[in-house]
Formats: sequence, C-alpha cells, structure tokens
Amino acid sequence: MRSTWRVGSFPEEVWIVESSHGRAPVGSHPVPPAVALARLDDWIPSGSLGTTVLREIAEAAGDPRGALPRSDRAVLLSIARTGISRGRFSTHSVRHPLTAPAKQQPGPE
Repeated sequence: MRSTWRVGSFPEEVWIVESSHGRAPVGSHPVPPAVALARLDDWIPSGSLGTTVLREIAEAAGDPRGALPRSDRAVLLSIARTGISRGRFSTHSVRHPLTAPAKQQPGPE
C-alpha cells in the first residue's frame, strides 16, 4: 500500500504523506493542517483519478466504518480530512518556479 500521494497541479505540487510510513519529498515545505483542510478538495481532481486517490488515502487512514464507498467523494474527502486533522497524514508543498525564457540579445548586424 502506498504511503504518499502527489496531488495539486502545476506550479504547486502537493504531497499527502502518511505520517508513520511516508517521506516528504526533498525540497518540500510543510503545509499547515488548517490550509490543507481548506484546500484538499481543490488539490484532488474530480473524476475517477481523484476518487482512486481518495479511496487509497481513506484505506490508509483505516476508517473504522468498515466498507468504504466506491465513489462518494464527500465521504472520502471527509475521511481524508479527519486523517489530516488527527495527524495521520501531513501535507507538503513543492513549488516549481515559473521562469520565462531568457531574452536574446540582438546580434551584430
């Protein structure tokens, strides 16, 4: 079972890391839990990919309710948020710089 999940979108890559097993990526910065709780829905895409990620996180959280819903995004997000708020998962941000190509200097004519 995985212990890290890469979510978010360019230029801000976000990693959700299981606190007991996972490792934050080198160069990442911790995201405060309150920010992670507020932004979680934005970071995880809608559709089947997002549902798969949320199910994996919910399974890692060991939700005591037993059988997990297959596609109820609200329930899966709630389980993930509970895991973050209880310290089961931490979140880390990796910012990729946006750089413009260097301007070319005019050559001799």
